This record gives sequence, structure tokens and C-alpha cells, in this order.
Amino acid sequence: MPRININLSHQIVKKFGLAEVDDFGTSPEFYFASSVNLPKNSAFANSMKSEVEKYSFRPTLHAPFMHLNLGSESKEIAETTRKELQWAIDTAAFLRADIIVVHPGYTALPEKKTIEHTGWLDNALPNLDFIAKYSEDKGIKLAFENIFDRDPFSLLLIKEAIGTSNIGFCFDTGHYNIFAPLDMQDWLEALDGHIYEFHVHDNDSTGDQHLPIGEGNIDFTSLQNYLVSKEISELPVVTFENKTLDFVKQSLSRIREWEFLKT
Repeated sequence: MPRININLSHQIVKKFGLAEVDDFGTSPEFYFASSVNLPKNSAFANSMKSEVEKYSFRPTLHAPFMHLNLGSESKEIAETTRKELQWAIDTAAFLRADIIVVHPGYTALPEKKTIEHTGWLDNALPNLDFIAKYSEDKGIKLAFENIFDRDPFSLLLIKEAIGTSNIGFCFDTGHYNIFAPLDMQDWLEALDGHIYEFHVHDNDSTGDQHLPIGEGNIDFTSLQNYLVSKEISELPVVTFENKTLDFVKQSLSRIREWEFLKT
């Protein structure tokens, strides 16, 4: 059985706590929109750490991403991005999260073009090198997520450009369904061996609706087959990115019908 996490904003955690996450038999993926949402040594930060320890969670963390871009041509934006990701790495270490999901920051690319063609990769390299080494020193993996990507090649270029071994990917099923013409199986084969996490949610391909599994038009067969093919030690984290806890319950119910959870 894969490790199953639930993506939760800091607002949800503040309002409901983490007891229900434990009731589900899952762990949290903490998402903070900004470093200001979790001041260092705050009562909220300390209470979250206490709950992680209380329930023996194995959390992951989703880094801030709004208005951030590792390869921005604006020095101010690039510097702010580096600082926010450094904060995310420190926060992950504090909360004992072993994986951080990162949005690279590049926008939709022209067909058959990669971040190498647009200059984004050259701009991003100083930031990429810094966060890769900083996270490696703390024993934390960075999982770069597909957002607007039509194919996996720009993500692979990021890994190729960084010399550390803690760089991998988070494959997001919803983003794939909206933007990528390639079959899911082609994506999984290309990223195989370096997928640290899956973001699992559904949509009807017209928008990022974060629906429960089975409520959109995504064919999850390739994902199921991929997970079945892996040894327990090789399984990526499966994280539900649903809008509500009720949606999470529906997704949990449906994923438990998948073949790999019956064995």
C-alpha cells in the first residue's frame, strides 16, 4: 500500500486540526501560501509540530508558489522566490516533512519548446543550485511539479541541470489532464525512477477543479498499473488534492477499490 497524504491549507489546519487526518489513516501535506502564514516559534507552528509527533504523521509540504518564479527575469521576484523556498525547507525540517513539492514558476511553453529554449533554465540555475543543496543538507527531497507542461522534458532538464541526488518530481493528474496531449503512460515512463509523489485529483479537462476520483474524465488506469508494478519501498507518496474533506473521503473510498490496495 502506498503512503497516502492529504493536502491541507494552513486555514484548514487552524480550523479543524489534524485529528480527522489521523482518522483517515493518512498524513498531511501542509500548504502555506506564504512564509507569513507560519511565523517562526509561533503557537500555531508549535501546535502543528506537536500534532505531527502525537499522531506519528509522515508529512510532506507544498511550497508557496503564488507570484513566485525560480527563473524570473526580475531579480526581485527571483530573490523573493529563493527566500520563500528557503523558508519552506526550514519549515519542512521543523515539521519533519521529507518531501517538498515545488512549482518551478515557468508558464505555458510554445509547442516543442522547453525551458532551455526560453532562457528560463539559465535564469533559474543559481536559485535551483541553492535550494537543491540547502535541502540536501537537511535530508529533504524536492519534487518539481508539472503545471502547464505539455510534456515532461522541461522537468527532466531541471533534474539534469542540478548535481544533487535529492531532486525528483510530483506528477499532478489534474494538471496533466488539462494541458498535456501525451498519454499518462508516456509521462510515467519518462519520469520513472524519480517520481517522489503523485497529486491525485480529477477534472473534466476544462479547469483545475480538484474533484474526487471518478467525478471527472481522467483515466487512472496508467497510474494504477504504475503503482502495482512497484515494490513497496519504491512507491511514491499518493497525495489527494481535493477542495474539501468530503471530496477527500470520496477519493479515499474509490482508491481503496484499486487493485494495489487489495493485496
